Amino acid sequence: MSWLTRRGAAAALALGLATIYGFGWRGLLLLLAFFVSGSLLSKTKTRNERQVLANGGVAALAALAGSWLAFAGSLAAATADTWAGEIGRHSRTPPRLITNGIRVPAGTDGGMTLLGTAGGIAGAAFVAGLSYLVGQRATLAVAVAGVVGMLVDSLLGATVQGKVRWMDNDAVNLAATLTGAACRWDVVVVGAGPAGSATALLLARAGTRVLLLDRARFPREKPCSEYLSPESTRVLERLGTDVLHAVAAAAPAQLTGMKVVAPSGAGVVGRFETFSFALPRTRFDTILRDAAARAGVAVQEQVKVEELVYVDGAVGGVIARDVGRGTRDVYPARVVVGADGLRSIVARRLGRVFGSAPRRIAFTAHVSDARGVNDLGEMHVGRTGYVGLGPIGDGVTTVALVLPLREARRGERFFAELERFPGVAGRFDARPAASTHGAWCAGCSRPAPSRAGHAARSRGAAARFWSVTQPISSIRSPAKASTARCAGRSWPRRPSSRRW
Repeated sequence: MSWLTRRGAAAALALGLATIYGFGWRGLLLLLAFFVSGSLLSKTKTRNERQVLANGGVAALAALAGSWLAFAGSLAAATADTWAGEIGRHSRTPPRLITNGIRVPAGTDGGMTLLGTAGGIAGAAFVAGLSYLVGQRATLAVAVAGVVGMLVDSLLGATVQGKVRWMDNDAVNLAATLTGAACRWDVVVVGAGPAGSATALLLARAGTRVLLLDRARFPREKPCSEYLSPESTRVLERLGTDVLHAVAAAAPAQLTGMKVVAPSGAGVVGRFETFSFALPRTRFDTILRDAAARAGVAVQEQVKVEELVYVDGAVGGVIARDVGRGTRDVYPARVVVGADGLRSIVARRLGRVFGSAPRRIAFTAHVSDARGVNDLGEMHVGRTGYVGLGPIGDGVTTVALVLPLREARRGERFFAELERFPGVAGRFDARPAASTHGAWCAGCSRPAPSRAGHAARSRGAAARFWSVTQPISSIRSPAKASTARCAGRSWPRRPSSRRW
């Protein structure tokens, strides 16, 4: 191979094997993209083993360590530096020294031209784009790492290259790729729910580089009362008028107050000074997640955080697994924010989870054509449980049934249990419940949740309880024959003993 000496080819083979071991064909594609593009642009006909290791050694180590960001960042730095140097040779204007801007002869270490700089940025973007195409979404971070590595190469060339005996061009290239690999996120936010997306959005607008991770794929169902308190309007305004307008447009229902009904059937109504939005979590969470992405947040879905990374005794990143491919990656960061709920893996790894065992279980449902539902949220309190109702627009009502955990089996008779509450009885028609269509059910049959059910632990006003989401049968309303999501009869057989 004319591009490599014999030892250079052996070194390149070793780098390729390490890359394949760490990241398979995806990593090999990035490595080949750097090598082939750099060789085509370079006037140097052959590369020796020192040059190969200086440009690709850090990437190989990152592949063995399982850090895609470090791997791609180091290759982006090497590519940016190579493209900048080779493309900059064609500049019609002399370069300027990076340290003081003085014009210097072409080929001077540390000299930069506008054309070469643009070429370097294009090289970093080239690697970042390939990283995106193979399924890794940290595009901005990879591109930034490449540009920073290129600038470090020029800075070292202007200050120490040739002045320190061992600091030759290969050593400077190695330092540049190390810089690209060392670039990390300012903040990694774990959990893309409302808290995580809002946090990531505000941090990004403040100028920080933010990565937002979530194990789910959006939009996703989530057991919830699905209405916002009136005070939340101020929070949405702080996130931006675009966010507020998007929520308002996606919320066909607005609540003006709450109705609380006692076991006897007597009730009281409290009115809000203004109103609150009510909309499904599938819409609300997606609006916030998309707003964060528009603000420059790098969002990766179906990525499950499993461990924390410690640097000098402090948290310095996370280790996460791609749910689809099963691969693990390291995401270094200056700050890690755990916004992943009451089953937070971040809190668990920090040893900050406290609390008693759950005492209640919540069953939630989307039901169409419930009778007597208007602009009020409702809470119906019983002797051993309670029911919450709230319209979310389009004739659909969110219904939540909360029972003592020891009586969880009663949830199998969801609509029959609703009839026990005087203010709810007769408002639902459960006759079509035997029909089967795809839908979602919330529920759990034992104190420990099923892995298949994606259990979520929630905090109630008086006690803790489980709420579990699991696909089962649906219902049709005889009035409009529209599909509803209901609680029902399918239960996990072998629950796991996960404790959060």
